[in-house]
Amino acid sequence: MDGYASMMKNAHNAYRLMVLFLLSLAACSAPASSTSAPVSETAVATAVATETKAPTATAVPEPSLTPTSAPLQLEVVEWSTHTDVPGYPIVEILLRNPNGFPVRVNNDDSTEASVMNLAGETLATTSDVNYWVWSDVDDFAGGFILPGETVPVTVTFYPTNEGEEIPDWESIRLDADPDEVVPVPFTRDVEVSLGEFRSTLEFDDGATLTLTNASGQPLRALLYRATARGQDGAFVGLAGGAIAIVAFRDDAGNPQPLEPGATIELIFLPNWNRDVPQSLEYEIEAIGLLADE
Repeated sequence: MDGYASMMKNAHNAYRLMVLFLLSLAACSAPASSTSAPVSETAVATAVATETKAPTATAVPEPSLTPTSAPLQLEVVEWSTHTDVPGYPIVEILLRNPNGFPVRVNNDDSTEASVMNLAGETLATTSDVNYWVWSDVDDFAGGFILPGETVPVTVTFYPTNEGEEIPDWESIRLDADPDEVVPVPFTRDVEVSLGEFRSTLEFDDGATLTLTNASGQPLRALLYRATARGQDGAFVGLAGGAIAIVAFRDDAGNPQPLEPGATIELIFLPNWNRDVPQSLEYEIEAIGLLADE
């Protein structure tokens, strides 16, 4: 990558990191309103929450002592495209884990995405790939993808030389060698409810997001992410930029687990840096990290 491409990539990454910081800050600290505010005429018209369902507690398997075959590559299910602020193509992908076990991907320059024409010829390749996957609270780099789970991935293509354009393409491929992983103890038994979108003096077009610990076990943190679809069912993209993490601590900073049946309320603020359809359906997934015994 020459100096021009490197400069544009650094500028884009700085812009994206600023958006992620503002999103996480809003998700974790925005107060829940106890009084209903008027519904904004410009608010998103439709929003649904998809509750993640699984056994009450997810048992973490012991590593196998028997050699197994290499994990299957992750599958591209669908994608949407738009342009970044400088005008470079961004592809948002839904990627599925076809393996019967959790996998980890290397979210670094060893992962490449390529776009091809109808003949299967590679037109452009990039290592600017970001996986929005579950992780431990203190480990964003080593997230995990559950069996059969579909996760969002963001890919940005930059030209190699100044003035160069990314050609039109027909298909996309991700080359990432997933590894089988034993994740941290977690549960998917978290109830999710998204309220009506409204505007207040504190925010525009936000909605109350309610998360309930339905696992029967104390949780040390909740993680959630949101994707969006248009009214035609087409995948629009990641609604907010990243996974939001809510870790539970008391005023002194000591761990304060979320007990079984307990509920928290947050303000969900979709964040878009581009024009999107007026009416969207939000699919919100959540998992809970089990508290230490």
